[in-house]
Parts: sequence; C-alpha cells; structure tokens
Amino acid sequence: MAAFGCNFSGAVTPEQVFTAIADGMSVSAEAGVAITRLSLTDTTGWANPAQVEWLVGEVHSH
Repeated sequence: MAAFGCNFSGAVTPEQVFTAIADGMSVSAEAGVAITRLSLTDTTGWANPAQVEWLVGEVHSH
C-alpha cells in the first residue's frame, strides 16, 4: 500500500516493490488464483507524478 514511501520505514526502493509483487504472485499461484491486475498505491502521499510514471514503467518492463 506504500509503493513510494512509508512514514514508518522511509523510502521504498524499486527492488522492494519488485519483491513484494513477486511474493504476491507466488502466493496467488500456490492458491491457484491468477492475478490479472496490479495496483501501486501511495496511501501516505510520498510520490510525485514523475516517480509514479517511472515506477509504473519499471514494474511494467520488469
């Protein structure tokens, strides 16, 4: 829920985002559930438009 930063743990790296996505995909695969959509959220308000555009592009190409 905080792909861009967290008020408790600070900045979130792209690697942390990739790991969280991979973990979620693994859990869903084990349960036999196909994930067809993914959301990167910024519930704490850390992101700016350029960061969002960049990270979405990175996730899309990863």
